[in-house]
Amino acid sequence: MDNFDLKKYLSNNPLLTEGQFSWFTQDTNTQIGSEPQNTITVYMHDNKGNVWREDNYEGYGEFGGKDYYELLDQMNGGSGDRQAGIDLAFDEEKKGEVLFPALTQDSLPPYGHDFTEEANHDPDQSWYSEDEDDYYDESDKWDDLYGEDDEEDEDYLQENESDEFEDDLTKIGNALAGEIEDELEKHEKEINEAVGIVGILGWILLSNTIANMLSKLAKKLSAKYNWGEGEEAAKKIYAFTHKNEEAFKAPIKRVVGLFTKDEKKKRIISDILYAIMIFTMAGQAGGEAVQYIKKAGYLKGGIYSLKAAIKGIEVNQILKGAVEDAVS
Repeated sequence: MDNFDLKKYLSNNPLLTEGQFSWFTQDTNTQIGSEPQNTITVYMHDNKGNVWREDNYEGYGEFGGKDYYELLDQMNGGSGDRQAGIDLAFDEEKKGEVLFPALTQDSLPPYGHDFTEEANHDPDQSWYSEDEDDYYDESDKWDDLYGEDDEEDEDYLQENESDEFEDDLTKIGNALAGEIEDELEKHEKEINEAVGIVGILGWILLSNTIANMLSKLAKKLSAKYNWGEGEEAAKKIYAFTHKNEEAFKAPIKRVVGLFTKDEKKKRIISDILYAIMIFTMAGQAGGEAVQYIKKAGYLKGGIYSLKAAIKGIEVNQILKGAVEDAVS
């Protein structure tokens, strides 16, 4: 990965920035997932009876060592060129003529399977997705360890201090949003609704300006509010941040919304950047604080999304520690 230029890669392959190639099985309509919670054994078949078994799908179109789009190209008379296979798969003028690999949970394709029917695409890009109602409701795990939110919070911040922290997060969110807007405007011609979370996030995380800003602001907040170290620092960070996350996320969602109308993309990108910010602050207080803050359920969505999104992204060195803390 040392020589991998993600910006150049994304620019030259706008279609691939959907991030992960993912489908539902054609016999059971089950998500072909790439997270521990949704991984299944899946079989890929061509129209000549060949089959490839995959027990640990990673989200990038490879089953049993065989690339889906290379096989698609071969099934349609090609040499096995991946980009040619992608072009065929998304060529609307050839719809109904192109042969697609079959994806099933059973080792055999359905009897009489029509290979001109492509498996349904997975809008969650192989990521495990909880019900929306449960997305942020994991904080009870933290509460079980440390008591009810309100009682714990009162130990760490007074009302005026809480208001000041919310103001600080709002300012940080606005400043960061401005830099994100500048960065994404550089790629405006390449960004459309086909560009997925990985593409947009890649441009954001590889920006030296944004990486420096996140790092410096996290250090500034840590110094101002004196988190301390270890468990006590984690509890204080939790008390300050979990009630004020929208102050940080709102301006980021607004700016990302200038480039995509997809509400899920806006939410996930803001969740990821928020999680990175929190882990950067926790990192200032040491590894013990990081481990405690990982128990905070309000960061769970951002961490799950970050784990999936950073596959294939060479994260800026300044952010590397925070990202590794979040996903390790």
